[in-house]
Order: sequence, then structure tokens, then C-alpha cells
Amino acid sequence: MSRPVRRQLGFTLVEVLVAVLVFGLVAAITYGGLDALTQASGEHTTRANEFAELQRAVAALDRDLRQLVSRPVRQADNSIAPALAAQVNGFAATRAGWVNPGSQRRGQLQRFAWQLQGEQLIR
Repeated sequence: MSRPVRRQLGFTLVEVLVAVLVFGLVAAITYGGLDALTQASGEHTTRANEFAELQRAVAALDRDLRQLVSRPVRQADNSIAPALAAQVNGFAATRAGWVNPGSQRRGQLQRFAWQLQGEQLIR
């Protein structure tokens, strides 16, 4: 008499170990890729914020320089300062365009100064 052939109903231990090994390799590769993307995203955000600060500074400097007026100003000690006074690391000037929403009696000229301190540009 011949014996009936039994069908397997599960996986062998070797098959399970191979599947776990393959899953572990795929997970490790995926984690490395996601970690690199996270670091790149953080670096990109930092650089984008620094560039936005630079753009704001350039826009403010551009507005000031476009509205320069050639008019000397009287200082608090009654001396007269030139319309544009430059130093080694900065300059001071007079600009127009000072908004007066309350229509008060005052001039529309404003004194401003830009100065470079270290690596910072300060208005």
C-alpha cells in the first residue's frame, strides 16, 4: 500500500528566517534614506530662513536708498549734519516717505543709519 502524500501547511524555519532577514535589510535601507531626507529638510529650512532675512534686509536698504533726499538736517546740538554722512562701517542719511496717517504737523523726512557690526547689518 502506498502512503498518502501530506501537504505542507506552513513555512519552514529557514523560510521564515530568510523572510525576516530580507525585511530587516529593507527596513534598514529605508530608515537610512528617511534619516537623510530629514536632515536635508532641516538644513533646507535653516538656509531658507537665512535667505529670507537677507531679502528683508536688502529690501529695507533698497527702500531707504531710493527715497534719499539731498537735504541737510539740524541735530539736537544745533549743528547741521549733511544729508549723507558715511563712515568706514556704515552711513547715515535723510529719506523722504515718512508716513503721516494722522495728518499731524510734522515733516515727512526721516533720518536713518545703517551700520555693519561684525557680520550683522543693523539699521
